[in-house]
Amino acid sequence: MSFRVARLAAVLLTLAGAAVPARPQSDPPPVAREMRAVWIATVDNMDWPSRAGLSASEQQTELIAILDRLVQLRMNVAVLQVRPAADALYRSDLEPWSEVLTGEMGRDPGYDPLAFAITEAHKRGLELHAWINPYRARYSLTRPASSSHVSRTHPELVRKVIVTSAYLRPDAVDPALLSQQAAVGAAAADMLKGTPMYDTYMRLAPNPGDFPKLLDKIGASMAVPYDYTEEVRGIQVPTLFAAGDMDQAPVRHYADIWDLLGGGHDGGWMGENRPKGGHALAILPGLQHYNAFASPLLAAVALSFLDAPEPPRG
Repeated sequence: MSFRVARLAAVLLTLAGAAVPARPQSDPPPVAREMRAVWIATVDNMDWPSRAGLSASEQQTELIAILDRLVQLRMNVAVLQVRPAADALYRSDLEPWSEVLTGEMGRDPGYDPLAFAITEAHKRGLELHAWINPYRARYSLTRPASSSHVSRTHPELVRKVIVTSAYLRPDAVDPALLSQQAAVGAAAADMLKGTPMYDTYMRLAPNPGDFPKLLDKIGASMAVPYDYTEEVRGIQVPTLFAAGDMDQAPVRHYADIWDLLGGGHDGGWMGENRPKGGHALAILPGLQHYNAFASPLLAAVALSFLDAPEPPRG
């Protein structure tokens, strides 16, 4: 009896469903206003300013050129990175001025870049959105942090560090590559025409004619001697060193770095012999320092390291 009732109920439900008229198709509601935006990255002087140390008027001229270009491209929003690494491109009582402005973290550039950007964007009918990186403390160790930076005032808040394709000393690099680095300068500008680096700079830089100056800057920075052996040995924060299997330095150099951090031996059944500082080493197959940063493999390794439980701090 219950079987017949169940069949009858199923038939009735089917018929009832068939009797319901189909909902008429309609076009999606019109978009009142679309957002056509461009990100303006300031970290490491990626988009603006073109280099650290420009005068206030030179920085303003570059930014105006970018905003004018956005208008030409029929954009309506500029997304300006104003807090790239626990620093500020605006007047703040909490965080230091960004090093991308003057080359020295904490030095007043002589104006408020965010306020200037808002004013100039609105003059052109553009919205100005402030792009803030809430968690990144540093992105480079080539310049010292100011005394008011969070890494100095509250070092306990810096929880983990990821270092990619870095090496301790220049002599870790293939000698053939060192000789190529020594040749980097303005004189090489013509030889680099047509390369991805040249084409990208011509397309994106506010002042494309400064390409030779960029090469001089790169060559000078690579000629400065250094040795970070003791700094790496003294790292107190859980740090991941990652490198491609065909990076600028050979894999054996990254094994030396791993030794400095307490690695280089069997980790034990349960990982009990791993470095007590929570450090890690990743050699990424099929990658070099040219393409590692765009690789999903590096992203996966980095996220795994960041998500891993932190070791107890003694």
